[in-house]
Amino acid sequence: MTEQNLNNQPLSGSPLGLEQSVLKQISGQTKKSKRKKKEPAVILQTSGSFVLTDEVGKEIESGQAKFILDEEKFSILSESGKAISLPLSDISDFFAEEYKISLSFWGGGKVLVSEMGYQYDDFVKALTKLRHEIIQKELLMKESGKKAGFRGDYDYQKDGEKRSGEAEVEIYDTGLVIKPEQGDLIRIPFTEITDFSEKDYKISIMAGFALSLSNFGERFDSLRGALREALNELSLKTQLTLKELLPDLDPLTVQRASELLKDGQAVSKDEIDKISPKIWLNLEKKLESLNIKESYDFLKSLSKVERIFIGVKRDLMGDLTGEYIWFLVPVFSKKGGDYLAMEAASTIEGGGKATYFFKIPKGEDLDDLIKKINRCMLAINFRREPIYLSDEDLEKPNYSKYKIAISKIPELKLLRQLFCGRVVHASPENWKENVSDLINKNI
Repeated sequence: MTEQNLNNQPLSGSPLGLEQSVLKQISGQTKKSKRKKKEPAVILQTSGSFVLTDEVGKEIESGQAKFILDEEKFSILSESGKAISLPLSDISDFFAEEYKISLSFWGGGKVLVSEMGYQYDDFVKALTKLRHEIIQKELLMKESGKKAGFRGDYDYQKDGEKRSGEAEVEIYDTGLVIKPEQGDLIRIPFTEITDFSEKDYKISIMAGFALSLSNFGERFDSLRGALREALNELSLKTQLTLKELLPDLDPLTVQRASELLKDGQAVSKDEIDKISPKIWLNLEKKLESLNIKESYDFLKSLSKVERIFIGVKRDLMGDLTGEYIWFLVPVFSKKGGDYLAMEAASTIEGGGKATYFFKIPKGEDLDDLIKKINRCMLAINFRREPIYLSDEDLEKPNYSKYKIAISKIPELKLLRQLFCGRVVHASPENWKENVSDLINKNI
């Protein structure tokens, strides 16, 4: 069944009057509403059985029910009259196997749906498509440059995990997105790609994992061309950013540096100095015009320069335009332990600045930790809120969108565990005092 057919499929029978009333309630519509909210379009309706369990696996409710999937939620209309409304954004995980669908909720609890009959496959495809849209939005993947319409087979292997099957492929300015027919989508930042090759109508990508794309038919050449174009464009944008930040560098040096510093990749002084020592010196000097040099020098005095990492990126905050320099500085305190300080500075004036501190676990390889933080920042497009918001804040409507990102990005979950505070730049003296207090605490 095509995507178009799924969205326009007639319902399998008219709901009873009681079910219509319940559905109206759980969609948030009342006669007293002053504003008419457009009711979410129903995608598919079927019936079967369900079992609802709490966070410890204890059964709460079960039985036969009618299931209604619309653009925003999954509704279970039980024959006992106890309706259950599950907003799609509150579903943390979803698995489909052997004609059963398991849905997990935030904070614990699950519902197992079965006995859907011939509509099982259609239901899984529709739910998968809706999940992809939500995850893509809430994993902060919506960016410009989208090229879509590529459908074929994928084979993905990482850390012993193997996934394969049919999928849609979309290409954006800074990454590749794979939307399997079943299962959560996969996003690959272009900065992680270490090798890209093509042979016998198969594209092979290496990036700390193995990915192959094949069976794209007449669209294969377009896919290959779009991928190459995106990689080249990203390289050119990095070169443009470097040239604007460091106008005295010659074009060849800029080109070589852009491969290291591509789209926000943080690099150590030793690595940059292999290309040219001028790059590091000029980046440090640039911090003066960004009013962050004094803070950088203070953190540098608590560290070792060869362990500092610096990166550059354009459009760090999404809607704003400009060039950004961000750095990671290992800070070694006298009694509070070891920390990693992170900060970003923009060529655009305005907005508050803050330094973020993460605990360096004992025995943790610093280079590995730097890579994890870098990977996380790229995955969330350098937004800082998902890192420092408390669990209580995440329950607020404005911030609940970050739940999926935290669930789906292991590096973000790790950063939240290691995060130990941020220091706002109220004044230079106040900032230094607060930084000293933070890193010298026994945590």
